[in-house]
Amino acid sequence: MRDERLNKLADGLVNYSVHLERGEKVFIEATDVPEELVCALLEKVYAAGGIPYVKLCANRVRRSLLMGADRKSIQKLAEYEKFIMSPRRNFGRISARIFLPRSSRNKGQKDKVGHSPLPHGRHGAAFGNVHGKV
Repeated sequence: MRDERLNKLADGLVNYSVHLERGEKVFIEATDVPEELVCALLEKVYAAGGIPYVKLCANRVRRSLLMGADRKSIQKLAEYEKFIMSPRRNFGRISARIFLPRSSRNKGQKDKVGHSPLPHGRHGAAFGNVHGKV
């Protein structure tokens, strides 16, 4: 059984924050959040008559990807992120975006498996600038 707080949060995001209407498309990006919250969001989007698109992210995987990447690989990742975030993709205009980042930690704090943050510039080069420009 799902925690009722997740249903309330999903309802607030879909029906009040973005005020999704029938036929509108919504892009949901969730990073290291419980899958149950994403499922609750999808239920609310469908109930509102919306069309959802979902991108699930995991920072442990992203970190591993970026730690071994060279400059060319990071540039390609940035191009991919720009494509994903572009409002002119094949499926048309996105009416709303919901971003669910994981809870923040203090800068320099290690994650659950003892990893330090990425070296300066690695994350921003691939992901940071794209979201602000689209």
